Amino acid sequence: MTGDPPHARREAGETSARVTRLRTLSAMRLVGIRYAPEG
Repeated sequence: MTGDPPHARREAGETSARVTRLRTLSAMRLVGIRYAPEG
């Protein structure tokens, strides 16, 4: 393969951004649970 077409490269970038956002949200949720006051 000589390279991916532009649309495939764009989709890969969108997927990576989506995964990064989900990972950030899950990390913030874990931190919130860990540091939230009980009750």
